[in-house]
Amino acid sequence: MQTVSLRLGVSRILAIALVTIIVIGGIVAVYIALKPSSPPTSQTVSHTIPWQKMANYTLDNWNVTAIKPYTVLLNDSMRVSSGSQWLTITARSTNNLAFIWSVIFMNQTYFHYSSAFPVMGGNQYDSGYLSCNDGIVHVTVNNTAINYTGTTSHLSKVTFTRLAQIQTENGDGNFNGGELSINIS
Repeated sequence: MQTVSLRLGVSRILAIALVTIIVIGGIVAVYIALKPSSPPTSQTVSHTIPWQKMANYTLDNWNVTAIKPYTVLLNDSMRVSSGSQWLTITARSTNNLAFIWSVIFMNQTYFHYSSAFPVMGGNQYDSGYLSCNDGIVHVTVNNTAINYTGTTSHLSKVTFTRLAQIQTENGDGNFNGGELSINIS
């Protein structure tokens, strides 16, 4: 009888241990499944400018704020009846809307960039021409530089400033189709 009693005691202990493991495992699984996810670290905001707005040599001023490093995706699908686009996208700072950076699309494969120190009047720091593919250009602004990327890229060593506005204008293009899409994240 003692052997049977001992086996029942061990069996009960094993059964209790197994139930405890299953319950704790279930609680952990429920916690993992229901744990609140952390909020996204960045938010993308978008702005679209149709070709009709740029056809009449007007300005489009988009008031948008970025107070930390940000990336701008420019997607230019505008078409012109003749010549170059001269579609100009200029970022302005919270410091009296001073010039920060600019991209001028000459066409779908070629653009001009320029960067400035963040002071009134926008003393130009550096500029040049780069290639892009189908009008796609990324402008990445961090604490110490602005990086322009198409199919080639360039890094301008300038100090970060807070973004307050992106201005789009027709420098001399005869637009007849497409749009400019601007995404900031």
